Amino acid sequence: MCVLFGLAACTRHVSLDSIALPPDSAVNDADRFAVITETYISLKDTPGANGIIVNHARRKEIYEVTGTEFVSKDSESELWVHLSGGWLQRSCVELYPSMAKAATAAARLK
Repeated sequence: MCVLFGLAACTRHVSLDSIALPPDSAVNDADRFAVITETYISLKDTPGANGIIVNHARRKEIYEVTGTEFVSKDSESELWVHLSGGWLQRSCVELYPSMAKAATAAARLK
């Protein structure tokens, strides 16, 4: 019996490299809408400082979030948000789980 447990302990363990969530996952739905908090900002075609300006957004506008990506800048990472109109830094938006909550938040911005 000790030999059986000894062999079981020596088996190869498979590590989990990534987790793929289904499209309707609650985690994916947490931040589906973005409210622009900057007065006027450029949206880029790719995340990061090297992206080309493809659109502009104004304070209180609401966009659907289509993705996020971390971009390395010097020794730090910066989160970029992909909106229906282009990419911008996470610090330029507030994220909400529904259009209704985003609209309420946008109306409260001065």
